[in-house]
Amino acid sequence: MIRLRWNGQDITDSCTVTGCIHRDAAGGKNDALILELDRADVWYGWAPEEGDRIEAEDGGYRSGIHYLNAIDPTGGRYRVIAGGTTPKANETNWKMYRNTTFQTLIKRCAEEAGMTGILFGAEGTIALPTVLRKWESIMNFLSRIGEAEGFRVKACDGAIRAISIPWAESLNAGMNLTLNAKDEGVVYRRRENMKCSELTVLSPWATATARDAAAPETRCRTVTGLPAMTQAQAGKWARNLLREYNRKAEEIRLSVNLNTGFYAMERVMVDGDTDMNGEWLVEEAEHDLMNRRTNVRMTRIPRMVR
Repeated sequence: MIRLRWNGQDITDSCTVTGCIHRDAAGGKNDALILELDRADVWYGWAPEEGDRIEAEDGGYRSGIHYLNAIDPTGGRYRVIAGGTTPKANETNWKMYRNTTFQTLIKRCAEEAGMTGILFGAEGTIALPTVLRKWESIMNFLSRIGEAEGFRVKACDGAIRAISIPWAESLNAGMNLTLNAKDEGVVYRRRENMKCSELTVLSPWATATARDAAAPETRCRTVTGLPAMTQAQAGKWARNLLREYNRKAEEIRLSVNLNTGFYAMERVMVDGDTDMNGEWLVEEAEHDLMNRRTNVRMTRIPRMVR
């Protein structure tokens, strides 16, 4: 039975849940909790407001705290859409940060959104002399800077979390899958023409180039506008950005019976009789708790970037 908490209060007995989807995502795509509830007449009495805290539980599985974005009362039912961040975090703005670090940036932005900022797997203490937020939401801004710094940013249970990608990729696989050519519910996409063989970070103070030995030598990119002050910093950003760019060229999508063991930033090992074999990282996992289905999107871990 799915139980709901609204602003910390258990309201399960005041409604009937007819639909419940929880999306766990990272890398700029927000977590979401999408509910369909019967007895709309009761819900009018709750006077729901944007930013109300909502949480769903199904057995031992928790969605974590989500924040109300929209309600659509139609035909005696409510469709409720809640996101992983507060409404404040969704506001766009221009802002400049000087003499900071990614660790400090996460905490300052989270505090601005009324949330907590947490880093996992690395300290994020390398100096960032100047960072510009370009009319972006907090999550889009942090995700853009996080890609260069080697972090994935996600919102979970009231916190903005920055997860070190190298750290996540170094963990033991949380899931081992055998996928074969005739398996149903498996879609494999490989687009070699999307990959870059070289990526250069160019700033007024430093320039560095990263190379992917596994990519065809046909495409090169140059990234400007990043405040790389040293060769080491430019090299780090070039490697991180090239890895992020090339991982998107190869993905697996799965549709399976409900498996809440899949979660964003989980390392997965795949074997079988296809080119899918190898190491993958979960980008998002969507769990349909009513229909007992899970949809997963994974990208391959690039190991040949130097």
